[in-house]
Amino acid sequence: MAAMREGPLHRCSNTGRSRQALRLWLSALVIASSPLASPAQSQQTPQPQASPSQGPSSQTPVYTLHGSARIVLTDVTVKDRAGHIVHGLPASAFHIFDNNQPQTISTFEERNNAATAITALPISTPNTYSNEFLKHLPPVLNIVVLDTTSLSLTQQMYLAYEFNNFLKTLPPNLPIAIYARVGETPVLVQDFTSDRALLLAASAKVIPHLPPPGRDPVHITDNNLLQEMGVELSQLPGHKNILWFSGGESGISFDPRNYSDPTVLQAVYDELELARISVYPIDARGLNGGNAIITRQHLEMREIADNTGGEPFYNRNGLAQAATEILEQDNSFYTLVFSPQDFHPDNKWHQVKVKVDGDSYSLSYRRGYFADGNNLGPKSDDHPRTLLLTAGKTRNLPVDLHSSPIIFTASIVPVGSPPPTPGMQFYALNDNVLVKKRTNTYSIFYSLPPDVFATQTVDGRENASFEIAVLGFNKAGQQIVQKGDRVSVKFPHDDPHEPVDVAQNVGLPRGELYLFLAIWDLNTGRAGTLQIPFTSH
Repeated sequence: MAAMREGPLHRCSNTGRSRQALRLWLSALVIASSPLASPAQSQQTPQPQASPSQGPSSQTPVYTLHGSARIVLTDVTVKDRAGHIVHGLPASAFHIFDNNQPQTISTFEERNNAATAITALPISTPNTYSNEFLKHLPPVLNIVVLDTTSLSLTQQMYLAYEFNNFLKTLPPNLPIAIYARVGETPVLVQDFTSDRALLLAASAKVIPHLPPPGRDPVHITDNNLLQEMGVELSQLPGHKNILWFSGGESGISFDPRNYSDPTVLQAVYDELELARISVYPIDARGLNGGNAIITRQHLEMREIADNTGGEPFYNRNGLAQAATEILEQDNSFYTLVFSPQDFHPDNKWHQVKVKVDGDSYSLSYRRGYFADGNNLGPKSDDHPRTLLLTAGKTRNLPVDLHSSPIIFTASIVPVGSPPPTPGMQFYALNDNVLVKKRTNTYSIFYSLPPDVFATQTVDGRENASFEIAVLGFNKAGQQIVQKGDRVSVKFPHDDPHEPVDVAQNVGLPRGELYLFLAIWDLNTGRAGTLQIPFTSH
């Protein structure tokens, strides 16, 4: 039996915080809270098994950026005239330019790996979820976004047919994750897995989808979606490809050169650059006749792809074939890194151009960046990066937020039910949940492995402080659940490195929900997140 833990638990108010604000909170590590003291209740049950050690897979390269110079990293895909991937090019064949000024390539690497197998992680208990898949990721990640915002039911059925064909022919060792677009928000419906049955079941939950009455797709922008995907995926290491199935984008230019004030796109480009994301827009409407609206949509799809290093697919049937082509080449690219000469953080858009000696190659790569503090290496690990925003404002980013996410498990059971692990010892947050009409109360059990938090010594005992938050959204993308709690833990003298388990009560409206859970270490800023499709009965 583990020794009893003691210490106050504090509850913080999250009134008015949107899902996007919470995501930005994870990247900026800024939280507006008003802690209210509340007593803790300890309940004794057997201790759960300790989780395996944390950290990303050793197969995944992690680029550590040091010094005060701006770092620009771009992944370049090279194809010959027949559209085949070109391998074996030396560093000397590549030439890179920043606003037409030649630059020195400081780091060069060719990535030419076969896909790494990843299987669905076992779930020992119903309604138990984990982000443990973060420890088993392949070097290159493929993410599907199913965006039905502007698709008719007929077009959605065509997309469902083609996408199911794609999943059925997916190589057995190639994992993907599936997100759905709910309004302007991406929600995770299936973590990374190569289990076809799980992927098919996830896509069936998304397609077909009836939009809520009164929604005007014309007024739904794409910048927020891409920016949130950047923040969402920034905790994962390595290169990511987003396969974005949609009915055409908003038709608004995604090229900073087309704006008198290019900084209107600065936030989304900064997030996509930090997360090393290439976007592959795929027109789910298949072959269609051209008109002014569709032409503008296709132009935007090309701008998004060109400026992020992806490739657009439109005005063609065979969506499954298009997706397969992307995955066949996703593990083959060259990584170029340089530090711009005479760099000045003035927020201006810098155009990047790459040339390769030899044949007439076709190149895909990130075509530019904003000259701000993004990817500005800290002088020491004790100082955060500073991101320069518009109007002279700044935002601090933590040093290791992207390199070591918190791995945890969460179980959701009706309030009053026993813990998922028999005899589990946990901290119970002693607060009352206001029960509204058509709302049920649930307990969320968080289980964290030992040594997950940085501790401080107070009165000879180790103390940890962290926050947990849960947001919930319905199928229309409306935020309907919002709760956050601050937790302070004093570890026992005899075992200062035992697991940490917390129980949090929350009211969940009945029906299908998308839950977003987050944990944040107040001492280091290290964070972990988990998204859960959940049905409240």
